[in-house]
Amino acid sequence: MNTFKQVKQSLVDTAKDAGETIVDAAKNARDAVVDAKDAVFDAVVDAKDKTLDAAQEAKDKVVKLADTMTCAMISSKEDILEILKSDHELVAAYFDQLEATSSAAYTLREGLFGQLKYELETHSAAEENLFYPALRKRAGTGALLTEAHTDHDLVKQLLTDLASQPMNSEGWLAQLRVLKENVERHVQMEEDELFVWAKKYMTGAQRDELGLRFVAEKQRLDGNGKSRTAPKSTRKPVAKKAGRGHHHASI
Repeated sequence: MNTFKQVKQSLVDTAKDAGETIVDAAKNARDAVVDAKDAVFDAVVDAKDKTLDAAQEAKDKVVKLADTMTCAMISSKEDILEILKSDHELVAAYFDQLEATSSAAYTLREGLFGQLKYELETHSAAEENLFYPALRKRAGTGALLTEAHTDHDLVKQLLTDLASQPMNSEGWLAQLRVLKENVERHVQMEEDELFVWAKKYMTGAQRDELGLRFVAEKQRLDGNGKSRTAPKSTRKPVAKKAGRGHHHASI
């Protein structure tokens, strides 16, 4: 009988020890999961911070480039064609920076898009007010200028459509690329064809004088309330216009 009780007690003690071991193992596992979760969270936060820092640094470089270009244009006489090319390069830089942003960097993306929209709008308006009229009465430019105005209208609508959508949505970057492709095609037409006519019909002095007027016109447009922010719109997206091939510049 005593032997039976001893065996029973031994079984009870063994079960208790096993239970405590299981509880301890569960606690250790839970602690390990919590530690791992904290480590993952810290890694995600750190990666996000590094991404935002890199994106902000890239934005600062673009803004510095814009300021440098503006100062250079104001301080010296510039051929209108060189000024237009500088604008094209600046807009191309904004497109590159926007495409490099993630949907999490909403504030940065919003700021870069506001700058892009402002540059495209003021550049287009100044072209329509000065550069295009200077070529309008020249033989051979009529169809090209009509196409250029149509391109500007399309770009304006695409900008408005992009401004009306959440910039962290899945389709926003895809539509930005549609805008970029249309701008690049328009630039190819300008630099490959309109610039040729400008060199043919204008002297260097005339192009310099038009360049100074172009810079002043952009400043006037800026002073008349052109905004670097993106207004809302309910218009539907416009399909990409078919035509010329891609070019590595922007409007």
